[in-house]
Amino acid sequence: MLPKSNTTNQNKSFIEQARRAQIIEATISVLAQNGYVNTSFAKIGKQAGISASLISYHFKNKEELTEEVYKSILQGRAAHVGAKIAAAQTASDKLRAAIESDLFYMGTQPELFQALVEILFVARSKVDPATHRNDDIHAGFMPIADILK
Repeated sequence: MLPKSNTTNQNKSFIEQARRAQIIEATISVLAQNGYVNTSFAKIGKQAGISASLISYHFKNKEELTEEVYKSILQGRAAHVGAKIAAAQTASDKLRAAIESDLFYMGTQPELFQALVEILFVARSKVDPATHRNDDIHAGFMPIADILK
């Protein structure tokens, strides 16, 4: 299961957070199977076993939901890679750990990878990755710059 977005979930109840996580997981599957263009609240609802109206209660539109999926995928990657970097001792081991752990994380989760590709290449006008550069999402990847220095 992907980590929950801290920025979005700070003021939400446990049940709201769980429902949003369920919707995000279902969206990843639908994006991977159908592509961004063919992803709809109806298909996501069917995948999650909930009504499409419940999705629109939590997310105002497909773009907002896609944004949350993007954040969720990046948080999972950053947490995984960051933990592997922290466990390594030397700079070369840290760099190797960063590269290998990211490739492993995304390579062993094809739905995540496909969903990310859909978001970055098909929905790129809807989700702007540049807006997240200073976000805590990228904190797990920041040590790479330090390693290279």
